[in-house]
Amino acid sequence: MKRIWAIAVLACLVLLLGCLPWGSVPRLVGFTFGEGSCSAGGETAQASAGPGALSFSGTFAAPTPCHRLKAVLQKIASQHQIVLSIVQEELATPCGQCLALIPYSGWIEGLGPGRWHVRVYHQDRKVLQGEFNVPAAP
Repeated sequence: MKRIWAIAVLACLVLLLGCLPWGSVPRLVGFTFGEGSCSAGGETAQASAGPGALSFSGTFAAPTPCHRLKAVLQKIASQHQIVLSIVQEELATPCGQCLALIPYSGWIEGLGPGRWHVRVYHQDRKVLQGEFNVPAAP
């Protein structure tokens, strides 16, 4: 009898876990950046929402073209907020001095449906703030 009871409790737990919204944990699933080039242009950042996801892209201004970019995702899922920081890491390669623009793009998945507040920073400079309506993932 105890064995049947244990199996029934385990089956109920498995069913209950299957109903939890596991897909609503935001995670950075892709980030790429290109080669920097000397340019007189300014920084940019854009984002767009898709089913359960947010794509982003932009150009990052660095003091030289010899920098690597890294994306750091902070999320406050209970408040539907995402803060994305793009930061630079200097390479140990000799490099000419010029203001360089480095292109980047990436993808965040696992967003629950609804309105998400998004901020994108380049180092400590806010370059994008907006609200994006994320539809439910299929």
